[in-house]
Formats: sequence, structure tokens, C-alpha cells
Amino acid sequence: QRQAELYPAFAAANSYDGRLYALPFRADVSLLWYRQDWFAQEGIAPPRDWDDLRHVAEHFSKPAVKASYGLEAPLAFPGGRAGGESTVYSLMPFVWSAGSDVFQDDVVVLDGPGTRRALAFLRDLVAQGGLSLPDVTFFQWSTAPWMFAKGKVAMSLGGSYETDIIMDASGWTREEFMARVGCVAPPAAPGGAPVSAVGGTSHVVLRQSKHPGLVLDVLRIAADPDAVGGLFRSRFQNSPFSAFNAFLSSEAEPVLTQVSRLITSGRARPSIPEYALVSRQLQAMFEAAVVGTLPVDEAARRTAEFISVVTERRYVRT
Repeated sequence: QRQAELYPAFAAANSYDGRLYALPFRADVSLLWYRQDWFAQEGIAPPRDWDDLRHVAEHFSKPAVKASYGLEAPLAFPGGRAGGESTVYSLMPFVWSAGSDVFQDDVVVLDGPGTRRALAFLRDLVAQGGLSLPDVTFFQWSTAPWMFAKGKVAMSLGGSYETDIIMDASGWTREEFMARVGCVAPPAAPGGAPVSAVGGTSHVVLRQSKHPGLVLDVLRIAADPDAVGGLFRSRFQNSPFSAFNAFLSSEAEPVLTQVSRLITSGRARPSIPEYALVSRQLQAMFEAAVVGTLPVDEAARRTAEFISVVTERRYVRT
């Protein structure tokens, strides 16, 4: 019964060969943080697609606007290997919304028009003067949310798990955070549907466990929204179970409510044993595209070929 309440993306993320192997405990999604107080002051709406994102970034890069808020740039995001998995988590939605993916039916299909389109757009964000910082490929996983919290950027691509970083770095109270910060899905390719990556924390019962039944009973309680719903709300955390929504109020918990909506249309990264190797290749692909060391079509092709080798899966150019 509890498994049936899992959001589909979390069932997929914690399954292998059609079987659930881990119990999700805490949920997060990739998103775009934005300063809703600044956006309201400027009379602009948060971006829904890439065109919107470019227009909003151009607005906040105007010298007078930039100086008014003390910005270093309109947008920050982890853009390379230094960001680790956060780079993949933050940027894969651009590939997905453009119609591409890493795998399809156990075949490597990354080398497609959607990937090349997404890489070209990300490169343009950095190359076009002032829209994002040129050193995003050196960002650690926590750099972008820290810059957002310190008011150095108006928008930051990241994850809902960054709430603690933002609040700690900014010194805002819970009420100040909710008044100043908004979040939306990562902007989609024009004509595409917004999609977030899902992530979080999951637990497994190891076969070496001396008391697997007892451990499973503890995990069932720890994952039960009725037992942990209040704690999760107090810590700005979401549950991977849809029953958690009964605890949320869109007025009292706007960020948590929005994250739950994003989970509904969220997407899991590949659930395969070789994923760590795949992630490293994707990080390198995004870095090469952003820096401009490779043409985007070559970056997509090389990455697809490398992933084909490390996963021993067939590669097809789409």
C-alpha cells in the first residue's frame, strides 16, 4: 500500500529491473530559485522557457538594474565537473525538455538534436555578456545557492535541497525566506514541457543485516508522512509519498507546495549500476559545452560514445 503512494519518478529512481530495491525517505527536485521580491519590484514574471530566461537575465544585466541590487550576474548554476552530480541534476532538465535523453530502451540516444540544442543554449547563457558568470564550470555544488543567498545573483539553478544553504548563508528567518524566495521548474525549451530531475535520500536493507525485518519496520515508520510530516515541514523538506500533500498549505508552505507539484512531473536519472560513470561523462559534456572547448555536436557525440563504452550499451545517433 505504501509503495502505491510513491510518486512514479521515485518508484523509477529506486527500482532496477522492475523491482523496488530501496525505500525513498526524503524528496527533492531540481528547480530555478528566483528573488520573488525583486521580480515583483521589477514587474516581471519568473521564466517558463529559455526565451523567458534570456529576457529576464537581460533585464537584470542592465547596468542600472544590476547596480541597484548589487548583482555580479543575473544567473548562477553549477556548470562542470567541479559541481559533481549537482551539474547533471541542474542541467539535464534542459536536455529532457528539448526532447532528448541519455537512454531509450537500453540504447544510448544522447547524441540527438535536443541535446545539441540544450548545450548551445547553455553556452549562449555564459558567452552572451553578463547573463551568467564565465567561471560556472569551477563552481562547487554549493556555490550557486550561496551566491543567491548573498544577493549576488537574481536566479540560481539548483535543487530544493539547497534551502538550508540559502537560509544559513542569508541569515533570513523562515518568514523572510518565504517572502523573498520563489521557485519554478527549470525553464523548458520553447515548445517543450518543463521537467525537473528528482532526487533525495533512500535507504536499503543490506542482505548482511542480522535483523532485516526490524530494520524494515523502522524504515516504514521513518518514511510514513503521518509520522514525519510535521518534522519535514519544519525543515523545508518534502516526502516522496503523495500522502505528504495533506500536510501542506499553499499559503503557509508555498515552496514545499511548489516542490510537490514539480515532483509530480519530475523525472529520474538513469537507475543503472554504472550511473556514476555516466554522470562523470555528462558533467564533462556540460563543461565542454559551456567553456566552448568543443563544438556542441562533437561534445554530444563524444559523450554518447563514451557512455556506450562504459555501460556496454549500443549507441545510436538520433
